[in-house]
Amino acid sequence: MGEPLVTIDDEFQLRVLDPEVHERSTRLVADCELFVLKVQEFQAIVESIHADMNRMAKNTERHRLKAIGKRLIREQRHSSNENALR
Repeated sequence: MGEPLVTIDDEFQLRVLDPEVHERSTRLVADCELFVLKVQEFQAIVESIHADMNRMAKNTERHRLKAIGKRLIREQRHSSNENALR
């Protein structure tokens, strides 16, 4: 590509770029826009999975604490029963 070439395209626009370069640039822009959309969709999926994992983690923690509480109550009752038998 040597000296700039001025052309008129199909839409009667003045172009300084080679028509082939302009076409490749236009396709690249379209491909980039599609890529951005796919990245945004992926981000939404990741955020959804992250929210689900946080919800499950909170639920698991709640059940864990509940189980620890029940175990402590059971151990306390068992200890009280042993002390009463002595």
